Amino acid sequence: MTLAKLKDGAVEKYPVTLNQLKAEFPNTSFPKNIGSVDLTPFGYANVVSSAQPTYNANTETITEGTPVVADGVWVQTWQKTNLSSEKIAELKARREAAVRTQRDARLADTDYLALSDSTLTDAMKTYRQALRDVPAQSGFPDNITWPTKPS
Repeated sequence: MTLAKLKDGAVEKYPVTLNQLKAEFPNTSFPKNIGSVDLTPFGYANVVSSAQPTYNANTETITEGTPVVADGVWVQTWQKTNLSSEKIAELKARREAAVRTQRDARLADTDYLALSDSTLTDAMKTYRQALRDVPAQSGFPDNITWPTKPS
């Protein structure tokens, strides 16, 4: 349970901790379950949590907004914001690098088989080529179908 400090029926400060409330009213004893107490005489309100809305982390960000009153109860709000094209490109480059790192590790795991004194099986050649082709997949970097390593 979080708190909001109110002034003239509007949120003045949010979030506010229970310790901040107690510091403002040092001579008042508050119960452990502060969520069941009407704090409006003190100029505070309990804020009920709400679920974050769904959003696309590749193109949007979500932040907590200022609580609003709904049916006499203060409720947490959320704000979605579109990311800039530069930020979207930066995040995509990071995801691409992470997938390439995974791909490189899988290739390195079979490098010993490709030494000059050993012969790769056709299945292993196909597997290693499929790993090299991962960046060419249509879903890259967000939807990868990893090839199955032959036994």
